[in-house]
Amino acid sequence: MAKYSLFAGYNYYPSGGMRDFRGQFATIEQAYAAACDYNEGGEFYDWYQIVDSETWIWIRSGVPDPAALEASRIATLSRDIADISGAD
Repeated sequence: MAKYSLFAGYNYYPSGGMRDFRGQFATIEQAYAAACDYNEGGEFYDWYQIVDSETWIWIRSGVPDPAALEASRIATLSRDIADISGAD
């Protein structure tokens, strides 16, 4: 079983409980990335919650920020490229 469960939805159409369950992920970062992705209807979620799948303790919640996630991915990629090329 994956370590983290993602719940996400819309302010105007909350399903409630397990109906807002979106999947399980190995890392918090993977769960957050899924919260930032478009859903099946082509819209971003209004809110998300990530919980530990074993203890059901809340880990993180808020409003997904796809732009910040993409900026973080670009920064990580730039660091990786610099590390590989030996640049400072």
